[in-house]
Amino acid sequence: DKTDGMFGVRVNRHFLKDRLHLGVSWLYTGAGNYKAYGADATLKLLGGNILPELRFEWVRSYRDQTNERARGNLFYVDADIFKSPRFNIAASYVDASKSFAPHLVTVYNPFFITKTEQLFLRPVAYGALVSSEDKVFFLADKVFDIRADLKIFAENPISLRWFRGDTQTGTKFGDVFTIAYRGWKIGNVAIDAVYGNKRKGGTKQQKGGTGIKQQEGDTPIKQQYVGLAASVTF
Repeated sequence: DKTDGMFGVRVNRHFLKDRLHLGVSWLYTGAGNYKAYGADATLKLLGGNILPELRFEWVRSYRDQTNERARGNLFYVDADIFKSPRFNIAASYVDASKSFAPHLVTVYNPFFITKTEQLFLRPVAYGALVSSEDKVFFLADKVFDIRADLKIFAENPISLRWFRGDTQTGTKFGDVFTIAYRGWKIGNVAIDAVYGNKRKGGTKQQKGGTGIKQQEGDTPIKQQYVGLAASVTF
């Protein structure tokens, strides 16, 4: 066994009466020998419910986790499309060059995460991972991610999410959909319920028939997940 750690530096400033945030970051060492730097911006665009905030990020890797040269770029854009007390919807898109080195550890969760968390319970869709007995696929490029929260009757919203994109080899990852309700209170008990479904990548309807055809090389993995968690306050 060996120990590992993460060390990085970040500087950010606010402009235009706090409407624009600019930042630069340098990850001197991540998981293993991973190294990268980048810049990001947050812009409060409009004052109403439509497009209230836009977020941008650029990351350049220059060493992968095994300390090999890996000079590549990743571009990320995220937007609150509509935001209100009862309904929110946001969308993001990620584009990465083939030479960009992914980082399997994030500041959201710098420790080990389960296979379920790697696919369904993650803050950022980029990097979602599934594996079979002999192959591993992760979401590496052209990643679309749409998230929505809807309050109907209860205090907490129902959360919906859909994302898709390409794997590290350029094949289709498959659509991933989740629906969750968190914080359902029954007396002193709070319950979180999550359902997730991942389709096989590249499945399509055959012309003139009812069969489903799998495209060559696409992700042949389908998964479903049901999760329940409870906490008690005294």
